[in-house]
Amino acid sequence: MQFHSKTSKTIIAALAAVLFSINPALAATVTFIPDGGANTGSIDTFIPVDKIGTMPLPRGRVVFRGNVIEVTMIPEWQFDRQVVLRGPVLDTTISADGGQAVLRGTVFFNEGTWLPYFDSSRVVEDVATKDGELHGRITAINATTVTLAAKDGAMHQIPLRDITDIESPRAYTFKLPVVSPTVINPAQAFQASSTSLSFNSSDRPIRAAALKSQLAKGDGDWSTKRLVAIGTILSLVELGQLAPVLAVPLGSNGLRRTAFIKQLQVDAATGIP
Repeated sequence: MQFHSKTSKTIIAALAAVLFSINPALAATVTFIPDGGANTGSIDTFIPVDKIGTMPLPRGRVVFRGNVIEVTMIPEWQFDRQVVLRGPVLDTTISADGGQAVLRGTVFFNEGTWLPYFDSSRVVEDVATKDGELHGRITAINATTVTLAAKDGAMHQIPLRDITDIESPRAYTFKLPVVSPTVINPAQAFQASSTSLSFNSSDRPIRAAALKSQLAKGDGDWSTKRLVAIGTILSLVELGQLAPVLAVPLGSNGLRRTAFIKQLQVDAATGIP
């Protein structure tokens, strides 16, 4: 049996989605690359995750690519992944003990379809440094600096190395435990396995309730209620098409029923409605 390529892709996506939902805790390979600092470096991995903080993440997955994080999900009754949150990884540290280690860091989400639920231009963000705190809006982040527009209109360029804390609905800390069959040396690149990744928010998303409600109803065009409604409509249409046949009295003789059915076949062949 042969399938068209589009059909094959749909079937493969459906099977992958089912397998993923059955066992979301499959071990992920994590690559850590030190950057020369004190137990610091970058992460490369993709790992299944079922929530961000307290926010459910249906068939979710988190991808780390060095200094960038990407959070994706597959809405109910769909097969294509959507990028819901994306942003820079501000720092990653490692603590190791034998073949076990824990990677921790801070991420700052500034892109994605969920961002309006997490942030508002009216929210005041706090950046703490060794010299004190600054309050305003974070407008840009690069590999070394955070740019903050203060409430008084001043623009501040804050080195990442000086930041001790960020309080914002867009800022999350993460914890990624890993296990390796060999001793982990934080000063050297290594690969290990992980089955869990957790996030904690520094400030509650501003529209968390609205997003949770949307997810509960089925985020996407094919929610369960819609599918039931469509199935009901299709059933009624099918019954409507059969109505002329059902309208023939059961007590009618066989010749009359046969003639009626033949007429329906002729009408269908000629396109008569």
